[in-house]
Amino acid sequence: MKRIVLYIVCTLCVAGICQAQRVMRTLINMEKLQRSGEVLQAMDSATYVLSIEPENTIAKNFVHSHWDKTMKQTTERLNRLSDEQDLKQAKERITILLQLDNIHTNLHAVPMPLHGPNDKWVWQPDISYYTGSYDNERSRVYDMVLTKAMRALRSDDIEQAREYYEYAFDVLLLEEELPSNKRAIVQDVNAYLAELAISTNIYERIAAYNITELSLWLDDTQTDISALRKQLQQDIAKMYLEAADAALAEGDTLMEYNYRLSAQDWE
Repeated sequence: MKRIVLYIVCTLCVAGICQAQRVMRTLINMEKLQRSGEVLQAMDSATYVLSIEPENTIAKNFVHSHWDKTMKQTTERLNRLSDEQDLKQAKERITILLQLDNIHTNLHAVPMPLHGPNDKWVWQPDISYYTGSYDNERSRVYDMVLTKAMRALRSDDIEQAREYYEYAFDVLLLEEELPSNKRAIVQDVNAYLAELAISTNIYERIAAYNITELSLWLDDTQTDISALRKQLQQDIAKMYLEAADAALAEGDTLMEYNYRLSAQDWE
């Protein structure tokens, strides 16, 4: 029994030391961020400390002293990022909103109002203003990016479509959201691919072939798409040969020659 009690006491002491070290590192980082002009990140660090040590004097004083200026500067930054169609601005805006979301989440865990030393000041911020803004903006931009990606896909700009999907995966989706959203994207891409794969237009068949590469990049386990890619290659070669025969029948030997060269490229 004594050993169990000693083990528990030691464990609690170690946990306490670890938390104290984490708090100290965070406060040091907070000061560095503030000096380098990263005011929002500094506020994130300060409120994080308060969420685990609500009476930490350094963190309380920092939040109280810098809150108004930080929120003012942040609002001004968001106002400068007003182009809702610009993805570079959207990325920065989402980063800011995530930091604001973290700050307000941290403060929700802190008993309010905050009291300064000897009650020199009593402070309670409005911590509801940005609640939900991060997720709402992510959702809005995600829908926009998917629309842009499909538009690029239908314009046969596969590389641009891929860049949009990469943006969605890297910037907009949380790790736990990736699998289901990727599946939905693959379904949309493959639905358009299926339309083109049965077209009698050779250029639409070529577009379908190109899209199979994108589909396999999204999910390389799709054996049916791998098989379709090989089939499309054969079909395109055959269609070029048929076009060459038709050109020969019309006496257009130059087009016949070009079509046969294209067929060789696909064989």
